[in-house]
Amino acid sequence: MTKSKVYISSTFKDLESFRGLVIKEFESEFSESFELSRIMEYMYDSGKNVPFVDDCLNEVKESDVYLLILGNRVGTNVPNSDKTYTELEYETALKNGKRVFRFINKNFVQTDCDNVEKYNAFKLKMQGLPAHEYSDLQSFENKFLKCMSYLLQQPIGNATNDRKFYIILASILGLIGIIASYITYSLTKESEYNILITLLIPLLFSCIILFVLKNVIFPTAMTTFKS
Repeated sequence: MTKSKVYISSTFKDLESFRGLVIKEFESEFSESFELSRIMEYMYDSGKNVPFVDDCLNEVKESDVYLLILGNRVGTNVPNSDKTYTELEYETALKNGKRVFRFINKNFVQTDCDNVEKYNAFKLKMQGLPAHEYSDLQSFENKFLKCMSYLLQQPIGNATNDRKFYIILASILGLIGIIASYITYSLTKESEYNILITLLIPLLFSCIILFVLKNVIFPTAMTTFKS
């Protein structure tokens, strides 16, 4: 049985107990269906070992599920960048159409935040998107287990391969639409309805293509649910 890979994205020091809970659950209760990203090995120590950003982003790309846990901090900036590791990981997950679950602390404490302005800007990126709010470790565990119950009932597959499939399929449909339009134009060029008929065919294929591409254009809209 092929296991789905999960990437956990969060700051370390303030969410160590949250990460520990998730790791424990995946290694015990959900080990038959899921495996954690290997980058997790860096999180078993004191948090001093910071992996290269490319390693983190590659792990996000290779994962099927992306879990974001946002506490009171946004974390350390990537060297030579104005973005944090968590920000870049989140953006990479969205860009690559991963199945995303967002866990956000609803009892935000401003005095505990490392950069309030950046924190608010990061939360703004998630405005209008489904998210699970938690107030403490217990409520987080409840929301997390609810998500896992949902995941265990849904076929996950490989999101990257799914996107490639939809793009290839849309390209083939587009080519068929062009050929069909040309043939239709050739057969009906003497008809007074020639232009109308010729325009309707590419319009029809455009609608089909957009429908096929909805998993690519709106990847996160179909992979999350409200608490």
